[in-house]
Amino acid sequence: MEIGKKSSSGTKQAIIRMTNTDSSVQVVDTSLQQRMTASGSISGGTGSIQFILTDLRCADAASTYYCITLYSTDTTGSDEATTNITARTYPEQIEMFPSPDRFLYDDGQLISFRCIGRIGNLFDENNLQNLWAWEWRYIDNEFNSWTRYPDDQSITYDLPTLSTECQYTGASTLVHTISNLDNGRQFRCSVLSADFSANRTVYVLGQTPIATPSPPDTCPREQNQKSSIGVGVAVGVCIMVVVDVICLCVAYLFRDEIADCIGVKKTRNTNARVMSDMQTPPATVIAPVRIPTQGVGDENEVPENRNDYDVLQREVADVPNTYEKIRPYQNV
Repeated sequence: MEIGKKSSSGTKQAIIRMTNTDSSVQVVDTSLQQRMTASGSISGGTGSIQFILTDLRCADAASTYYCITLYSTDTTGSDEATTNITARTYPEQIEMFPSPDRFLYDDGQLISFRCIGRIGNLFDENNLQNLWAWEWRYIDNEFNSWTRYPDDQSITYDLPTLSTECQYTGASTLVHTISNLDNGRQFRCSVLSADFSANRTVYVLGQTPIATPSPPDTCPREQNQKSSIGVGVAVGVCIMVVVDVICLCVAYLFRDEIADCIGVKKTRNTNARVMSDMQTPPATVIAPVRIPTQGVGDENEVPENRNDYDVLQREVADVPNTYEKIRPYQNV
């Protein structure tokens, strides 16, 4: 018994084989041995062999498989059966390229969205519009669903090309004229399903994203909870403001006590000089001399500098009639 591949020209290439004298199946194609599990048995006039192939590749499905049995009764003969295997490949690496590629577009500007990627091998070349899907939606509302792009005449499809064995590369292009209604609108292309897709969002210069109506609220309880949370936050802020005002008023009323607690001394006469820390040298005590004034009712004034004062006293003691000499110091 033998299982193998048959090429388009009819040439056979054995994969596994077993005879009635073998105790186990022989692997003929050793290149598949790492991915194959073979089994079988022959007893008397019956027998069976099989193999399981893992990590299926496109090359594994490129040929017709055959199974042939050789037998000998009165005469020698053989039986043969064939089958074909299909390897499915799926889309991957779908990308979208807008042209021109900008963040903001002008009203009336023409834009081209081109989607390129590996599209697998599950498609009909004569029905590519069912392979590619173009959709759009607004992004300002999470409940918005994708809807089909309304103008099929603006979409074109490239014929797929074979890239790697049974994996094909395909492309599709959407040409669209930007309007103010497209601000905040998202465009998406997909192959077979949304799992294999790419998208791009458009913004229009000088426009605010258009709000779309939300679906009816089916959960009023959740809405009430959100409203309660908002009211609670507002009340909390008001309470904090009131507490701050009260604290400021109390601090103002008891400002002297607070100043004493934190070690700040307040002087009642800010113009008075503090001389408690000045060290004055010992001097002879001289009786102060009263300085006459010109006007009636004017307050007597003395020189501010102590040294000048001492010199004046000595002049008073030594020289008679010193009025004219001490007169300049009256207003010091």
